[in-house]
Amino acid sequence: MQLTKLEISGFKSFAKKTELIFKNGITGILGPNGCGKSNIADAFRFVLGEQNARALRGKRIDDFIFGGTEKRKPLSYCEVSMYFDNSDGLLASPFSEVVVTRRAFRSGESEYSINKTPARLRDIRELFRDTGIGKDGYSIIGQGRVSEILSDRSDDRREVFEEAAGVMKYRARKEEAERKLQATAKNILRLEDILRELESRLEGILGSIRGAGKVRVMITYDTSSRLVPAMSTDVQSGTTENTSTGGQSVSETRTESSRPATISGSGGTETIVLTEIEPTVRGVIVIAEGAADVSVRVKLSNAVMTVLGISADRIEVFEMKRGEGEQ
Repeated sequence: MQLTKLEISGFKSFAKKTELIFKNGITGILGPNGCGKSNIADAFRFVLGEQNARALRGKRIDDFIFGGTEKRKPLSYCEVSMYFDNSDGLLASPFSEVVVTRRAFRSGESEYSINKTPARLRDIRELFRDTGIGKDGYSIIGQGRVSEILSDRSDDRREVFEEAAGVMKYRARKEEAERKLQATAKNILRLEDILRELESRLEGILGSIRGAGKVRVMITYDTSSRLVPAMSTDVQSGTTENTSTGGQSVSETRTESSRPATISGSGGTETIVLTEIEPTVRGVIVIAEGAADVSVRVKLSNAVMTVLGISADRIEVFEMKRGEGEQ
């Protein structure tokens, strides 16, 4: 992997589209004070996803967009692209040349792309994971960065060494897994709260049925949710000619197949999800004082079917034992 070109357009002092070509060996950028050398270094950090405006010597995103002069109008957006020779396959991309682009607007929004395909900031970071390239990678050392590394806390220095050793991607995946576990735990607690509230309301409704008496309800759920993917239909058609009988006949075949639609990024292939189906009711148990009366049992079952929208085979109604309703 080698950086081959940097394109800057509308970023800070670069009003016109500017290309910097990097060949083998060391490339030096020379110029007087104020000519924009530091802006080139900022452009690298910008395209790699730097979110802290102060790290790029600004206050807001629109500070990085060319603000205009007496002879030039201000621009509405800026764009920076980095070109890499990936013939060695070091980057997780099937392309021999990888182009990473970031475009920022005065509204504060940013758009990312990899080889002109829309991407997320997460995809950009995952692409360069363990390569040393990144807004905090050891390949970009700004002014005073060396002294900061030496004087920073041990945890900050460890991050630099972990990036160089290739440990950071595993740490990132671990943190992502922990976040998913925390989100799942919160969803389970939320589901349990909703379940208790629904059981309480259902007990009140069923208890108001004449002859039902004291009522207790227990609802069981399928705890796992299900994703509904968008489907992509592939249509294949073809023609065949038959001349074995002396004449000529042409037949056409057409086959259709459906599969989940996906979108590809540097982080891999992800299924496009239309919606997520929440956990469904598996069954309901109703215990009532008046359940010995068949007509009351039917009314209780019908009420549960109406409220929860489930079939009768998922409902069981039992008579409450004597003395249980008085507790």
